[in-house]
Amino acid sequence: MASEPTGTLLPHSRISPLTRIRVERRLPRPGEILVRTGEPVAALQTIARCAARGEIRVVNVAHILGLDDPDLSRVMVKKLGDPVQAGETIAARRGTLPFLHKPCRSPVTGRLAVISGGYVVIEGAPTAGAEWLEILAFVNGKVASIVDTRSVTIEATGAVVAGACGVGGEGHGVLQVAVQGPAEPLALADLESGRSGAVLVGGSSLTPETIDRAREMKVGGIIVGSIGASLLDLTPPPFPVVATEGFGAQPMSPIVFDMLKRFEGHEVSLGVSAGQGTGAGPDERPLIIIPLGSLATGEISADSASAAPARIGDQVRAVRQPLSGRVGEIVALPAETSRLPSGLSLTGAQVAFATNSLQENERCFVPWLNLERITDNDKESSVIHREELGHDKR
Repeated sequence: MASEPTGTLLPHSRISPLTRIRVERRLPRPGEILVRTGEPVAALQTIARCAARGEIRVVNVAHILGLDDPDLSRVMVKKLGDPVQAGETIAARRGTLPFLHKPCRSPVTGRLAVISGGYVVIEGAPTAGAEWLEILAFVNGKVASIVDTRSVTIEATGAVVAGACGVGGEGHGVLQVAVQGPAEPLALADLESGRSGAVLVGGSSLTPETIDRAREMKVGGIIVGSIGASLLDLTPPPFPVVATEGFGAQPMSPIVFDMLKRFEGHEVSLGVSAGQGTGAGPDERPLIIIPLGSLATGEISADSASAAPARIGDQVRAVRQPLSGRVGEIVALPAETSRLPSGLSLTGAQVAFATNSLQENERCFVPWLNLERITDNDKESSVIHREELGHDKR
């Protein structure tokens, strides 16, 4: 057998049935923090808020003052971030004679938010009775830290899965498995037994019709193995849809499906960032978080599992076709490259994938770039940072 190569690192799949979770929630600007350090919080609890933005006005200062140069540094009277009153001078061109003096005045009361390219942007002050921008805790846990008047970090312990792609924003509900197996698509009939507000788990995929029915049922979210790229062209649903494997019609990884089934009936939080969908890193992927209570004693570094070289016996998952989603074990680490049907010669590992029959496991060569390690460690420590865009409320 070839000697084991050194320094071969595998991407770390964020799949853990028990891990420490830290979720950072941030206001877009200073506001009011409504909780205290050490306080327990619920996922749907408002933990911070700030006044919603007022009217935004763009002022073409260079044009008003007749400037040939968009650089406003010589004419600005007010600085970036300064409060301004309606009618107050924010910039002025001064000449040698009084009649050459020309001011530029603010059209609204507010704050000078941007100075760039000959323009200034003024953010108007919120009026009486204006909306509030609120952020929720997102997960059940306790407040670990507060930074100034903008950031609250929630700490919890639970199961975490980092999905591959998704649509929608954030959601919360009780986990409900709606299909029998990881290869079964989520069909309309599977939704009939679903509960309003539940987060439904499907298998391989779902259709636009299923999305429409789930919208009528007001589900809290949907988790499936994959989604069709056409769903990205639809009006985003009012709940998150997270795909654990990617685009297309791929079945959910059995290890992910079994873990979600194990925690059926628990509360779960789903988060999909804006612009999510392709090539996101582990900390940018859509998240499935199931808070479970206090962590067992002992912790390890968040990076220790992901930095360890690949070894024989590691459990891995294929992340690209034709084996995408299949779980296996590394049985050999050949030092030489192997030629693929595409014509490329790449290094990788021999992986034994379980079959559905009584025959011996199927062994395949898989390039490193098509594999990720799966960690199942009840003492793993995981730090997750997410920013909240906020919920407008009157």
